[in-house]
Amino acid sequence: MLLILDGLWRQLEQSEQIEKELLAAARPQAKQYPKIKRFEDIPGIGFIHAATISAILETPYRFSNKRKVWMYTGLGLMTRSSAGKLSSEKLTTDYNRLLKYTIMQASEAAIRTEDNPLRQKYLDMTLLHGVAPYRARLMVARDMLATIWAMWEKGEKCNPAIRETKIHKSS
Repeated sequence: MLLILDGLWRQLEQSEQIEKELLAAARPQAKQYPKIKRFEDIPGIGFIHAATISAILETPYRFSNKRKVWMYTGLGLMTRSSAGKLSSEKLTTDYNRLLKYTIMQASEAAIRTEDNPLRQKYLDMTLLHGVAPYRARLMVARDMLATIWAMWEKGEKCNPAIRETKIHKSS
């Protein structure tokens, strides 16, 4: 039994070492893509998430609006209607699973991180407005994805104050 445990510990140590080597090799290559660094400014998005999202989406111009990005990611609602009446709304079933997993993991990280607008939105929706936690996570993930898409399309940096100024101007 000890021999098996010893072998497992060695495998874990090797895996951790390989992970460090891969990250050390990937970071210099990522400098060719400034968007990855900009994506990391969004709460919950680290280097791996930023690089994965960038690689999967390839370019923001594949999508004409944020709803199309949501559909591609599996966060968009598919509506069915008959005779002009809405019969059902549910999440799309045809989507990029790796991208959805990545953005959902990033949204979970953002929700757990103290003092950021995404966490505040999640808490407001769940505690003040009674939205179910899974729906609130979905909405946070949509916000993150829409932010990434808009930043990428416009070539801008993350600026959470933009939303606040828009809210105050409309009031």
